[in-house]
Amino acid sequence: LDQGFGPPYGCWCRSCQALFEKEFRHPLPKGITWDSAWDDFLEFRYLSSKRFEDGLVAHIKTIAPAATVDFNYHGNPPFSFEVGQRPVQHAGNADFVTGETGVWGFSALGVGLNAEFYRAATPGLPFQVAIQRGVRMYHDQTTRPLNDLRWELFTLLAHGAFVTMVDKTGFDGKLDPVAYRRIGAAFQEALTKQAHFVGKPVYDVGIYFSSRTRDWQGREDPGRYFACFQGAHKACALEHLAFGVILDENATLKTLQSFPVICMPNATILSDPEVALFRRYVEEGGHLIVTGNSGTENRWGKPLSHSALSELIGARLKGRLDSLDNWVRAGKGGSPLASLFPAETPADWAFLVKGPASVYEATTARTFGELLKPFRTTRQRDGRESTEWPMSADSPMGPAVLLNTLRKGSVLTFACSPDYATASEHQIVEARQLLTKALRLLNPEPRVQVKAPANVEVVIRDEPATRTLRLHFLGYNPTPQPTPERNRPFVLPGLIEDAPLYQATVRLAQPPKSVQMLNPTTVLKKRRNTIEATINDIHEVLVIRY
Repeated sequence: LDQGFGPPYGCWCRSCQALFEKEFRHPLPKGITWDSAWDDFLEFRYLSSKRFEDGLVAHIKTIAPAATVDFNYHGNPPFSFEVGQRPVQHAGNADFVTGETGVWGFSALGVGLNAEFYRAATPGLPFQVAIQRGVRMYHDQTTRPLNDLRWELFTLLAHGAFVTMVDKTGFDGKLDPVAYRRIGAAFQEALTKQAHFVGKPVYDVGIYFSSRTRDWQGREDPGRYFACFQGAHKACALEHLAFGVILDENATLKTLQSFPVICMPNATILSDPEVALFRRYVEEGGHLIVTGNSGTENRWGKPLSHSALSELIGARLKGRLDSLDNWVRAGKGGSPLASLFPAETPADWAFLVKGPASVYEATTARTFGELLKPFRTTRQRDGRESTEWPMSADSPMGPAVLLNTLRKGSVLTFACSPDYATASEHQIVEARQLLTKALRLLNPEPRVQVKAPANVEVVIRDEPATRTLRLHFLGYNPTPQPTPERNRPFVLPGLIEDAPLYQATVRLAQPPKSVQMLNPTTVLKKRRNTIEATINDIHEVLVIRY
C-alpha cells in the first residue's frame, strides 16, 4: 500500500479537501510548502493510510476471520514521506509486516538492514520478507544461481525473518524447472537448519532512525538523511559489529538499554522528550555516539542557533559548515580518542570525511583532533562553479571529536559524519573506521568479537534456555561486472556463483564449554576463549555452548 512515488504526493479531490478542513480547521495546501500547513497534510496522509489499512483488515476479518492480512510495506529506507507511510505507524496494522529486498533495488546491505528494520517496527511480531528468483526484479524471466539465492535466503533467516519466494509464470503458463530445482534445494537446506534460526539477537550497537528527520530534513532528497543511517549500518556490517535498529516512534528507555552503545547518525530534528530519553539512557550507564548535525534543526527542518544536544555533547554549537567535502586530522596529543585515527599515518594527515559537519566549542567535553573546512576556488566562492566534487582541506574550524561524561555513561560526538562518508561515493576506509573504532572504545569488552573479511556478515543469536550462542556467517561473494549498457556508471551488482573461502576468528568474553560448526568441511581450532575457523560456504553456523 502506498500513495505514489512522486508528485503530486497525495490527493487533492473535493472529498479529501473537505475531510482535511474538518480535521485540521484550515484549507488543504495547494502544493508542497514545507511549513505547518504541510506538516498537517503529511499527518493527514499518514492517517489516511492507517484508516484504510485498519478498515480493510476489519472488513476481511468479517468475511474470513481465520485469514491473515498483510500489506506491502514501504516505511523503510529508501522510501520517504512520498508513499504515505511512517516506519511504525504503518507496519503493525495487519497480522504481520511484509517488506521486500532484492540486491538490484535495495543493495546487498539492504537485506539484513531491512530485516532488522521490520523487527524494530513490529517488536514481538513475526515479520515477512519477499525475495524473487529473477536476477533483475520480480517478473523477469532470468534465473539466479543457487548460491545467490542461498545467500539472500539465509541472511534473512539469520536475522529472524520468514521468507516468501516470488515468481511469475511465463506467457505459456509454464514454470522454469531449473529455477524450481534451485529454490527447492535452498528451501530444503533451510528446513534442515531450522533449529538454528532461533534465539534473541545479541547486539553491539543500536542505530537510531528519526522519521521526523527523514521527512523534514530529507524532504524530496531523502538520501541526504538516509546516507547517514545506511552508512552507519554499512560500517557495522563490514566491521562485524552486531547491529539493531531503534525507531523514534516506539523507542523507550527499555528499548535503548538493550543496546550497550547507540549511534545517532545525523538526526537533525529531535524533540524535547527524545533528548530527555537519551539523557536518562546515558546517565544510567549507556553510551551514545552523535554524528554530523544531530539536534541542530527545529521540527520543520530549519537550522537552530544552538544544539538540542548541547548538554549531552558537553559543547556549545558555534555553527554548521555549509560544505559536505569536509576533512579531519588527528593532530598531536595522548588522548584515548587518538585510537580512533589511523595508527600508521602521520598526525598531521588530513583525510576526507564527506558529509554534514558542525563546529563546536567544548564546555565540559574533552576534545581531540581537528575539523577542517574545504578549500574553495574564486569561482566556487562566487557561485559560478559546483562544489559537488571534493576539494582539498583548508583551515581548522573546531575539534573533530568530543567525549563527554554524564554520571555512569558517556557521549562521543563526531563533528563530522563518518556514517555519511561510508555510504558516499567518496568513501575511504579510515572514515568508516572512525565510527567502528568509537564503538569499540565505548564497549571494549563485548560478549563476542569477530574478525573476518569485510564481505562476510555475522549475525549473533542467543538461546538462554539452552545456554547456546549461534554465530551465523554469511559470505557475500559476487562476480565482477562490466559497465552497464545505460546509466553508466551505476553498475548493477554481480551474481554469486561460488562459495567464498575465508578465515574467521571469534573471541569470547568467557571460555565456552563446547564449539561446533554445522558444515563438516569447516576447519576449526579452539584456544581457551578464542576460536579460529576456515570456512568454505555461503552460510555457516558456529554453535557455542556456554
